[in-house]
Parts: sequence; structure tokens; C-alpha cells
Amino acid sequence: MCGFGAWLSLVERQLWELNVASSNLAAPTPRMAFLHMIEKPVTFKSERQQIVGMWHQPDGQGPFPAVLFLHGFTGNKAEAHRLFVQQARALALAGIASLRFDFRGSGDSEGEFSEMTVARERADAVAALRWLERKDAVDPKRIGLLGMSMGGMIAAFTIAAYPRFRAAALWNPVGYPAALRARRRTPESDAQLREYGVANNGGYAVGAAFLAELDGLDPVSALAPTRTPVLIVGGTGDETVPITDARAYADAIRAHNGVCVLHEIEGADHTFTAFPWQTECYAATLAWFRDRLL
Repeated sequence: MCGFGAWLSLVERQLWELNVASSNLAAPTPRMAFLHMIEKPVTFKSERQQIVGMWHQPDGQGPFPAVLFLHGFTGNKAEAHRLFVQQARALALAGIASLRFDFRGSGDSEGEFSEMTVARERADAVAALRWLERKDAVDPKRIGLLGMSMGGMIAAFTIAAYPRFRAAALWNPVGYPAALRARRRTPESDAQLREYGVANNGGYAVGAAFLAELDGLDPVSALAPTRTPVLIVGGTGDETVPITDARAYADAIRAHNGVCVLHEIEGADHTFTAFPWQTECYAATLAWFRDRLL
């Protein structure tokens, strides 16, 4: 592995070593593996608006299993400090393709953030799923789903509506959206909604329709009866979405005799900002999908 550090970041190197250590197959050199991956931008439509995504395809002959990524609130297809990029590349090294995309109003996709609602993001997730199922390089019977934060909540609703996913992983998923809204609500945001119809959230214009929608949502109950195996990765130090949300999902699924593994990362925050937290999250997720999609 001489010269490897010049090619990959610390986290990528750890992921490569994880793949090699857990595989019985002879592995190519890191340089060759990354050169032979296909990574290219793609577009598709959701309700007649353009969605922009990134397609990751492993080296070799398909069709491949694939994972669909759903980013969080104010996030994008790369996610914070490229969490989704790193995970997608780790999956590709293991022989699993993936699609990362920007919800409408986020990243490079069409639309405005102020128009964003849970219903629209659910529609975008379905459009992405259909794009994957039509792709020749994908085995439609081996598709997984990964959602982070609010993307985890969208994933919960998507799995409930489309039970054909082979496996799913949720990272710090929002389980109680009404409670999250209540924690972040301020007199100033209420005044902005009354005057402008939007509230400022870190420079993002959050629409009144989205905020009103949150009060009637119960993703934990929606996902509870699932027969799709679910991995939940939660940081015990998450101050944005508390670990109790992750535990509630796990308890609800298990109460319905479903398969759910709760992987808690001690001290980890909402976006896994420390390298050890990132590596632990990546490794757990990689192992989960490799065991259930390959």
C-alpha cells in the first residue's frame, strides 16, 4: 500500500482497509480501484422539475445492487463534509452502486428551498427509486435506502410506501418532527412567517407549508410495521436530533417483530464531525449493506 496516502484521505484509507480485510477476494490496488469506478452526474425529473444527482458504479460486470441516498434538511447530495461521497465510494469498492441526488430546492436541483415540503421530498425519493429500477446496471431486486436526519424521516415514509427495499440505514433520523419544530421555533420566526410567509433558517427561506406539515407527521409509527431490515446509526451527543429519536424507531420496529439494529456512536454529534465517528458510521453501514445486498 506504498504511496496510498497520496491518493486517499485518512477516512478513505480506513474504508479501503476495511473492504480488503473483510473480503475473501483478491483486491486490486487502491489506485486502480478508484480509477475504474464510474462517477458521473445524472439528471431525471420529479413532477416535471429537474433533479441533479451523482451516480456511482463499481468496476466489473453488472447488474449491481444499489443504494439510494437521501440527504437532510438544508443538506445536499454530498452532505456535510462529504459524508455521502465517502460512503458511496466505500460501497462502490465493495461492489454496490449508489445514487446520491439533491432534493428539489436544494443543491443543483430545480426549484426553490421555500417550496420544499415533506410531500415533495417523498415524491423526489420515489422518482429516484424509479430511475434506479429502470437502469440496466442495477438489479432492481437488490436496492437499499440510506437517509440522514430529515432524509432519514423521508426514508421511513418511503420504505413504508414501497416495501420492496432489501435493506435500509438511517443516520440520526428525525423521529418526532413536531417536537423538532417546537425546539427551534422562536417569536422572531413566527413574525417572519406572518409577514413574509417564510422563516429564516441560517439563510434558508423555510416555507409555512413545510412547517405546518410537520405537526401531523409520525414517521416512527409509519415505519414500525416494516419487513425491511433497518440499521439505525445514532450519535449519543447529537444536540439537533436527540438519540431518543433513533431509539424510538428501533423500539417501534422491534415491537412489530421487525429486524432492526441500533448502532449508537458514543459522543457523536449530528453530522459525525470527528474522524473516528465518521469511520465507525461508514463501517457499520458498509457491513450492513454488504451483508444484505451482495
